[in-house]
Amino acid sequence: MVNSIHTKSRPSSSEPSPKINEQLIARQRGWIFQGFRDMRIKYDFYSNDRLKKSPSIEKSEPYDRLTWQSGLNLLQYSLLPILSQQIETLSSLLEPLDLRRDNTTRKLESILELQVEIDHTMCQITEFVAVICPRPPGVPDRTDDNQLQNLKGSRFQGLLFKIKFLNHDICALFIHSSQLIQELKLSPKRYRRQTRKFNHRGRVTQFTELIKESIELITRWLKHSEFHHVQDEWDIEVGGIDEKLAKLTKLINPTITKPVEEEEESGEGTGEEEGREGHVDEGDVEDSDDEDSVDGEEDQLEIEDLSDPAIELARSAMPIIKLSRLFFKKLSRIGNYKFSGEQFTEMSSNQLGRLERSAGDISSLITKLNDKMVEVDVNDQFHTVTILTRTVEDLHPIFDSCILLIILYVVPLMKISPQDHHSSSQSDIDLKTWLGEWNNLFLTSTQNFIHALHTFARSPA
Repeated sequence: MVNSIHTKSRPSSSEPSPKINEQLIARQRGWIFQGFRDMRIKYDFYSNDRLKKSPSIEKSEPYDRLTWQSGLNLLQYSLLPILSQQIETLSSLLEPLDLRRDNTTRKLESILELQVEIDHTMCQITEFVAVICPRPPGVPDRTDDNQLQNLKGSRFQGLLFKIKFLNHDICALFIHSSQLIQELKLSPKRYRRQTRKFNHRGRVTQFTELIKESIELITRWLKHSEFHHVQDEWDIEVGGIDEKLAKLTKLINPTITKPVEEEEESGEGTGEEEGREGHVDEGDVEDSDDEDSVDGEEDQLEIEDLSDPAIELARSAMPIIKLSRLFFKKLSRIGNYKFSGEQFTEMSSNQLGRLERSAGDISSLITKLNDKMVEVDVNDQFHTVTILTRTVEDLHPIFDSCILLIILYVVPLMKISPQDHHSSSQSDIDLKTWLGEWNNLFLTSTQNFIHALHTFARSPA
């Protein structure tokens, strides 16, 4: 393993002969190659059960908050920054041209020493992660951890998920690093052919950047509030909803050939600086073919012309998708500055998970809606109407759950601005009002769509 590297013999202080020097270089390259391979196996969470078998999770004593916070601080302020610097240094040392030209062992020795340092850092991170997988001993189940703040199951699982991705990239870096070292022994001709074919140096650079980005992401995640984590998940899914909206626009008007600027939704925030606080305007979701960009090659695929009744049906679905997008965009833009100093809500991990998944669940239903809209003219009308009705109705419980959780657990954490001191909380009222108006519009839009479905079902085939 890597820790055994430094037990190998070192050349004496006297200058070795060229032949001995070649042997030393070859030997050290072999140690480095094997060191990378060993670390890849040791820290690949996806291909072994090290975490599940770790003795550290067999402890029976409760995992107290101070111990957990101490571990988080060590991870955030020491281990991750150190690891980032070590990986960057490693990448700078793995320059194949320099390593091939260097007839000394100095750079190779530096790599060997750095391998040991990386192994030590990774070992500490792994030991910390092993404690929280699947969750620390003594910590309640995800349904009953409302008051545990940073000891919630969602906190552990979110961190574990991100560290697993980090380790995946690190192990990929080890693979390409080992292959880069292995190629050093090739003849110049074979070396050039191999590097053109596999470009391990390029992959080392790529994964170095990915690792640094992943470390920055984990660091930001540790600083952010629970609701900010939910917002991050929503942001990812909103892009998918945008794509569905663009495709439906293409269905309605296949002649659109160039992107046009997306409309500005009103009331994107809840503060006075954002204007028209707490108000949802029907103009935000009115049916307009020129509001949404249609870009990307996949949107240029040939689409069979829909019948006039099918186009009208597709038009009636537009407000549903636009309101869905508006819901998540609006709530994703409630900045941290609008909240009190509380980093944690009183939601359980299960409730937080439901909120995080909601945008993805809505996006999946909208995908199903879009897919069926494409087929309305060719499939059995009764069957199509039944599926589309059920799909739209399935949207309601997801949004209802989101609204309830936000009103119960997020709204109370919002700050009262100085000009609102006379009221209980103007920000609370504004967000509640917006949610109520949005819900009324959404109910109206779904009812209109279901009515359009029945009209379509009565239209001549």
